[in-house]
Amino acid sequence: YIVIVAGRYGSEDEKGYSYTEKEYRYAMKKNIPVVGFLISDPKSLAISKTDEDIRKAEKLEKFKDLVKSKLCKFWSTKHELGAVVSRSMVQLIKSHPRPGWVRTDTILPKEKELELIELYQENNSLKIQLSKFETINEKDLEHLSQGDDKILIDFRLKEGNWNNQKYSSKNIELSWNQINKALFPKLAGTIKESMFKTYLNGVVLDFYLGGSHNYDTSSRPSVLINNDIANSIKIQLFALDLISRNIEKVETERGTKTEKLIVLTKKGEKVMFQLNAIRKK
Repeated sequence: YIVIVAGRYGSEDEKGYSYTEKEYRYAMKKNIPVVGFLISDPKSLAISKTDEDIRKAEKLEKFKDLVKSKLCKFWSTKHELGAVVSRSMVQLIKSHPRPGWVRTDTILPKEKELELIELYQENNSLKIQLSKFETINEKDLEHLSQGDDKILIDFRLKEGNWNNQKYSSKNIELSWNQINKALFPKLAGTIKESMFKTYLNGVVLDFYLGGSHNYDTSSRPSVLINNDIANSIKIQLFALDLISRNIEKVETERGTKTEKLIVLTKKGEKVMFQLNAIRKK
């Protein structure tokens, strides 16, 4: 039985016990393994997420003491909570194997269960790593290139038909706002990280052509950005908390494989709307 305790005691029964505490005590009575997760700094919670009733607040503290008397761990962020819960679940499954209330026609093979657990752990681990970017305050961000600041992008331009191709080295100077305005709508849905550079190549090509060149499909040029610059742009967007990475495992005909995905963060979506939304005159 897992209990997550933050800043509220919860609804009470006729005897004055919260239903959460009642369930926790029942699990202990039935010798069901219990593990509690307590917020490490209750003062960090918003007032709206804590009990204003002194009586309930006192009951909450007593309940916390009970939870601390058994196996319990502490957390401070939602990402950290996900990580400690998943690790604790794996430990409990190994140390206290128990039958569950699951229909036999919905049971996954053992290797699939372990695969899902590993995926959950890996995903939470990456979220914790990426959450470090959230700790960058606005003063730190001021020192990062962004907005109307410009970046010089080196690339190779391929021109001509398939039987008469010509390659040349080019570069173009673009502002971050120009890049984000063109790139972010393409990232509005989840994309594979391996496709990031492809989308970026398209953005640079459109700016390079500038709408002044007419090509048929067979002779339309293509762009290949320098790998180091493409990675630098991607890392910069991570650092500015404009994009984030998700990890998913997908089933294919050849088995299970891991996919790295890129999505816009809430901040990234806000920037996209600011740059692309049509303003009234």
